[in-house]
Amino acid sequence: MNPTSEVEIASSTPSVDQGKLQDFCPSPEVTVCATTATLNSRYDLKETTVTLLHSIDIPVSYGTTYLAAGIASSNLVPQGWVQHIHPEGSVYYVNTDLNVVTDASICNVTVFRKIRAALVTVFFSLQNAKALPKDHEIYIHATSDSDICHYYMIDHDNCVEFWLQGHASSELCLPPAVSVSHLKYALQEHYWIHREYFPYRPVPDRLRQELVNVLQHGKGDQMTSFASTFVLSTAQCSEFIQMIDIETSKCNNPQMTHMIARLWTLVSRHRFDHFYGHDYARVSREQRRLVKPARADSVLFKVICSLFFRFPDAKVEELENLLTDHIVYGIHWKPFAAEQLSDWEKSSTKAVALLM
Repeated sequence: MNPTSEVEIASSTPSVDQGKLQDFCPSPEVTVCATTATLNSRYDLKETTVTLLHSIDIPVSYGTTYLAAGIASSNLVPQGWVQHIHPEGSVYYVNTDLNVVTDASICNVTVFRKIRAALVTVFFSLQNAKALPKDHEIYIHATSDSDICHYYMIDHDNCVEFWLQGHASSELCLPPAVSVSHLKYALQEHYWIHREYFPYRPVPDRLRQELVNVLQHGKGDQMTSFASTFVLSTAQCSEFIQMIDIETSKCNNPQMTHMIARLWTLVSRHRFDHFYGHDYARVSREQRRLVKPARADSVLFKVICSLFFRFPDAKVEELENLLTDHIVYGIHWKPFAAEQLSDWEKSSTKAVALLM
């Protein structure tokens, strides 16, 4: 599609009547399905290709009129929506009147019509909702080649992701959990992933300061305990604390929001993995909370262990201790792997020397 035809199509896009959208009945044009922030395909679009032009005519007024007219395609955005550019470079759109965000290509008339139809369905469901968080947000996504639109809701007050209908956690590809209170931390992880993908509003100062406190404690825990469960090393904690423990006025930007949200994503996942706030919380990385699978050593392995004075068996035990409940701690795995490689290199060198 050439730029001229794209402008014509976008400019003919019907604008959303912000005040009356919720008064419509659900549209049969699209099917709205629940999704999660972790199922966002922003990092999966590996096959998208573009055509590089060998020559482009640059108007004389490039630095003023041409740039203001919409190099960033702002003139193509439907009424009521604002285009934002993510710190990583991707584009997304926000409608603050409707509390909606999307990373769909709403400058495409087909996609926008589907987004509009999906929002009608969502707002119809909102009318029947018993109670909604005061500060909530809707994520909606559509593509030009499918009549299925996806959505989820964001609760900014409690920092969780939610939906307008009940769902089994397995339907949404949520991880297995012990209870709803345990699953809450997975939903908090999803919340912060959403904030990471759409960093147009700053993180409240209290949450930034809480994150600083978490990192400071994690740093101290790593320094004083070999069995710490914290996800970051002492050096990483120090660098991140230095990055985010600054004046509030310097944090009100998408770049800082993106980084703070990414760190909160790590912390939320850590809390989920280690049963934070429960009687059975894992407070040492050597503690198991899941049933340990039984080992089924082959006869050959048992023979080899006997020949090598149980050395292979000891290595297996060491590996199992590094992989507690399917969790690998990178700050402990990397030194172990480096040590094994060093031992193998020394053994290989000695073996070659003996053969020669």
